[in-house]
Amino acid sequence: MRRGVTLIEAVLFISIALGLIVGGIIFFQQAALSSRVNTQTRILGSLFAEASGLMKAANAAEWDGGNFNYDRLPEVLIAAGAVPANKIGPPQQFYYPGRAAFETRLVTEWGTALGGVFGSAGLLSAGAMPGWEGSDKALVGFVLTDLPIEACTRLATTDASGTYRFGVKTWATYFQRPGYDWYETEYGPVSPQRAAELCRLVGDFDGAVTLHVHAFLDTG
Repeated sequence: MRRGVTLIEAVLFISIALGLIVGGIIFFQQAALSSRVNTQTRILGSLFAEASGLMKAANAAEWDGGNFNYDRLPEVLIAAGAVPANKIGPPQQFYYPGRAAFETRLVTEWGTALGGVFGSAGLLSAGAMPGWEGSDKALVGFVLTDLPIEACTRLATTDASGTYRFGVKTWATYFQRPGYDWYETEYGPVSPQRAAELCRLVGDFDGAVTLHVHAFLDTG
């Protein structure tokens, strides 16, 4: 004898199906996030390495008011062929707290502006450089605008020695409210817990964070 599906069975079936669909969507979103973060990690590692190589090859004229002016790094990297073609787009603004809005043609994995800044070590106080020694280094930073909070957390995290996942040792990490002067600074190592706390604090209103990662690179 054939028996029809009861209302309870139908509801149970629908609930299971919805659970599988929601679980699949969450899994897909997490996988997509991991893929983007991993790609961005590789690109940042490459950009830091290229910046170090270019600075070592630079002559005195380039150091003194030439190509390595504060906000020129993105254009220098593009001109050197150091950036994948799919990571170059129309000019976008990025805002560096306490300075000004600059333009960059570099883009992040999320299609937002990826700025770059360069600072002569001579412009900085030695007291503001934890663990830094020597005169053959320069401060290089990349500014990733409007990141999802989860991506900010992963990219800002360092190991116990202060090394980012993209292979350079941190000087300072800024967590900035996009488009605003308000930012939080973390010197030295950033644990996953601390990164999550600061990304959430800064990005809690609109779910986006502008992340600044800085390192001292060899120039000699």
